[in-house]
Amino acid sequence: TDETLALVAEKPSSNLPAFRYAGPRINEGGATVLLGDAIHTVKPYFGLGANTALEDVSVLADSLEETSTLKDGVRAFSDKRAGEANALVTISRNMDRPGKLGTAAFIIPLILDGMFHKLAPRLFAPNMFAMFQKTGTSFRYMQARKRFDRIAQLSILGSIFYGIFTAAKSLVSVIAKKIGVVQLLFCSGIVSDSSVERAPLSNDDEQMLNVMKHEGVVAAAMVASAMILSSAKKGLAGGKKKKKEQQT
Repeated sequence: TDETLALVAEKPSSNLPAFRYAGPRINEGGATVLLGDAIHTVKPYFGLGANTALEDVSVLADSLEETSTLKDGVRAFSDKRAGEANALVTISRNMDRPGKLGTAAFIIPLILDGMFHKLAPRLFAPNMFAMFQKTGTSFRYMQARKRFDRIAQLSILGSIFYGIFTAAKSLVSVIAKKIGVVQLLFCSGIVSDSSVERAPLSNDDEQMLNVMKHEGVVAAAMVASAMILSSAKKGLAGGKKKKKEQQT
């Protein structure tokens, strides 16, 4: 009725229940088993609750057929499905945590999986939602495969960022040596070649050096870049001045 709908609408929103695994054993004695949400509650919008419950029924039927007694069949079912139920609940819990950090932890892996799977489909598996659609793939396999993918992805990205940082550091050092700001880079730790002759610093450079000591390599690179641009401008201005003198 309208009154009932109004009462439901007035109720405050509630959070989803905690999703957890009921194991490690999903049978009680030799004649009782737990199935479906009783052993693996998952988020409703994943579309896995009813499907996994039907899988439980199928595995239970196979276990009873493969064994000679009811007790053995119940134990066989528990051995087969307990690990799967645990992996499913862990996947469900980790994929959609609350808050901004949880949102990032949910979206970023999907982006990484899509990107790396497209570049190297034989090495990297698709994202978790795509793996859910594959028949014959266990949740324990999905969990282990995603761990491998994540380690490999982070290793590759870490190597790329380290290579970029090293190349940028070397480039700044080479340019700085060419225009005479090596002393400043020595003190900041960017240049480590002790064979390079160190020149005295002006008051302005001393102030820049103090900033670099406090802010680290990033600030040092920024200051060095500013000095490079300043020196380049001075060189262009000097060249124009010499041309004017030669013309007059």
